[in-house]
Amino acid sequence: MRFHFKSYVTGILTASMLFVGFAGYGDSILQSIQVAFNTVKIEVNGRAVTADNILYNGTTYVPLRAIAEMLGKEVVWDGAANTAHINDKSKQGETGGGETAPPADSEGQDIRPAAIGEQVIVNFEHNQYAFKAYMTLREVVRGEYAWRLVKEANATNSPPKENQEYLLARFNFWLNDSENARKYTLSTDSFTLVSQDGKAYGRIAVITPRPYLGGELNKGDTSEGWVAFLVEKTDKKPLVCFDGSGGGSGKMWFKAYQE
Repeated sequence: MRFHFKSYVTGILTASMLFVGFAGYGDSILQSIQVAFNTVKIEVNGRAVTADNILYNGTTYVPLRAIAEMLGKEVVWDGAANTAHINDKSKQGETGGGETAPPADSEGQDIRPAAIGEQVIVNFEHNQYAFKAYMTLREVVRGEYAWRLVKEANATNSPPKENQEYLLARFNFWLNDSENARKYTLSTDSFTLVSQDGKAYGRIAVITPRPYLGGELNKGDTSEGWVAFLVEKTDKKPLVCFDGSGGGSGKMWFKAYQE
């Protein structure tokens, strides 16, 4: 579930409120209105909301983040677009685990691989700096159609072996945060395809279709593009492992198949 709020409301603790429109959404609006503060008691699933609320023209207004988080959602602010996103809470990548099995959390429980279209948060370290990224596996194609895309991308790309076929995974990678504003170099080498039996496929030399995934990213930058693999035709439920550190810290797993 996702909502977009392209305006922002800020209050002053008197008998009025000040509404300020963001630049980029038309002319700014400056209006003084009469409101009542904290006249309504609000509870979420029996828990009291301690943040301030206001009553204006018969409608109660509450802080966005306070209510969303109490409902089990997360709020992500996109300053470039002046948009607050309310999302279902994303999965969290944990440290540990090998390339041939999904990693375990601190209690030893498996972290379920993310499904196609599911956004997840990945915290990882690279060169001793901490990074936070939002990742989504948007699309997976394989078989004859994948080979056609690979062949059209570059005529020198080799055809698959008789018992194999190409699998293309289209990822979106948003570098949400970086320690000390460090840049992060995203590479398709950070992605490994693992069979349904837990064996890692080797990396292949191939020129992928456009758009290309990767490059040097600053905090707030996004990259989206294809990663190419060769997979056994009989392997119907492979997984993709992303390892941002190159050494096992902060891996995330994705289902390279539709349920």
